[in-house]
Amino acid sequence: PTAFDAEEFGVLLSSFPPSRITALLQELEWSIAESVEVIKVDLARGCNGGVAKRAHRLAGTAASFALRNLQAASADLETAVLSSSDDDVQISQAASQALSEAKRALADIAVLSDEIRANASKAVD
Repeated sequence: PTAFDAEEFGVLLSSFPPSRITALLQELEWSIAESVEVIKVDLARGCNGGVAKRAHRLAGTAASFALRNLQAASADLETAVLSSSDDDVQISQAASQALSEAKRALADIAVLSDEIRANASKAVD
């Protein structure tokens, strides 16, 4: 999947058995989905501190799984929120990019999880 840095994620894939990778991917999926929802709610409420905190967490999670574009977009959102003086356009653009990258990552996680499960079941057959 394209959302992952192939080389870095390949190291992670080779470090764990398929069952552990699928469990990690499930946790990653939940974490990203939760972050997306919290960011959306905090943006709607104008709670920039909450947005920055969750964007920071999302960037760290993305870095751990070699999701470089999501990491960068989340870091940009955090920076936009912390450095802007209520510049709604800058925050909105950064949020849109981060949420778009999160959606892309979630789609790629689903594909990758399916591929790993399919390959694991072929190995058992």
